[in-house]
Amino acid sequence: MSTISVGVRLPAHLHDMLVAYAAKAQTSKSEVIVTALVNYFNNPEDVPLSIKVADLEKRIVALETKAAE
Repeated sequence: MSTISVGVRLPAHLHDMLVAYAAKAQTSKSEVIVTALVNYFNNPEDVPLSIKVADLEKRIVALETKAAE
């Protein structure tokens, strides 16, 4: 898939949230933004693979925690 660079101005608090989320998810700010836009436009097949993997990892941890109870 080809990509296009887009510049966006964000309020400081949104940028802080974006940086924190990307760090927590161990992904790039671009992938977080792409995922947010994909979800906004309801097109889940375009979610970046790293975001899908991170989501699956969270689900596995939750299931393991539940199973250990």
